[in-house]
Amino acid sequence: MAEGRRRYIWQRAAQRVSLALPVRWGADESCLHRGLLTSLSAMGALIEGPVAVLPHASLYLLLPDGAGGHLLIVGEAVYFVEGAGVAIQFIELSEERRAALVKVVEYHRSAATDREAHDVPP
Repeated sequence: MAEGRRRYIWQRAAQRVSLALPVRWGADESCLHRGLLTSLSAMGALIEGPVAVLPHASLYLLLPDGAGGHLLIVGEAVYFVEGAGVAIQFIELSEERRAALVKVVEYHRSAATDREAHDVPP
């Protein structure tokens, strides 16, 4: 097992990718907060940052799409852990938006695989 990877006793519903990507997020579409996206899948994300969030709060994430643009995703806070950040579950995604999100995840998974092959940190 590569250093820094976790082993889980359950199967995840969606493949995730670990990364260190600066993002904007917030309680509305203006996405006023800045954080570090550390985990991403087609179902959710983990954003590291100091802003406390209550469970079930609606959140917006402005996600770089890998092609120079951004994808606005709506989610719900699952939990907040001081020092770790907020976990977001994506909700109410149209098929078009989910397909775009899957492409973003695949883009970052490919980039992560390339970094690992060349022993480059995220």
